[in-house]
Amino acid sequence: MKINKNTILDEENKFEPIELDEGFVFGDIFIIVENSTISKEKLRDLISCRYIEELVEESKIPSDNIDRNIEYLQLMRCWSYDDKDPKGSMENFKVFDGVGRKGEIPEDVIGTSEEAKFKEMSDNGWRQPYAVEMTPVNELLSLPVVISKEVKGDIWNKGKPAQISYFEDMPYRFIDFLEAIFWELTFYGSPAKRNETLEELKRRVKSIDDGTAKLIPWEEVKEKLNKKFDDKFEENE
Repeated sequence: MKINKNTILDEENKFEPIELDEGFVFGDIFIIVENSTISKEKLRDLISCRYIEELVEESKIPSDNIDRNIEYLQLMRCWSYDDKDPKGSMENFKVFDGVGRKGEIPEDVIGTSEEAKFKEMSDNGWRQPYAVEMTPVNELLSLPVVISKEVKGDIWNKGKPAQISYFEDMPYRFIDFLEAIFWELTFYGSPAKRNETLEELKRRVKSIDDGTAKLIPWEEVKEKLNKKFDDKFEENE
């Protein structure tokens, strides 16, 4: 079933496999949720999100503050396997984030020893990912949304990481698509809580810049991480 902003989410189609219609943008998600014939109380349970109404209302607030670095938003399946777990733990999860423009590299590596590496990665198709969980939804509304068929896996083999990727045509059900996106959007809680967290992070950055923050030496941080992760961190430094 192809969906667009005019699609009505209801009891009949909530578990239907979906594709996104051509021209589907992030703002269409909030129109679909608001117009759903499923009660908001039940919808909160179905997509595991308590802040549906707050996010829908935020989507209606006009904003000229649009991140020009992001070309589109992408939903991707991922998994992680750690062989140190006797049971062979496999974790499956979904990632919804922004994808940078082709050929662009992070500004903070320009002019550093890392610039050449990132340029080579970019020439081979790498694009800068952007987290969106701290961005107000009304600043992302016009961005296209893509469901990636690529699957990325992280394998920990004897403490050494490796990443693999492959392609798999596995459609999302309507409700699973919404759940994955709203989970990412509410990683820090409600829009109000998200904004509080962002302001606190800005305050901490400012305290570092002006020299008033109490900093912990890197060696001390590394020691704590090694103890927590059974020396895995040091081996992959």
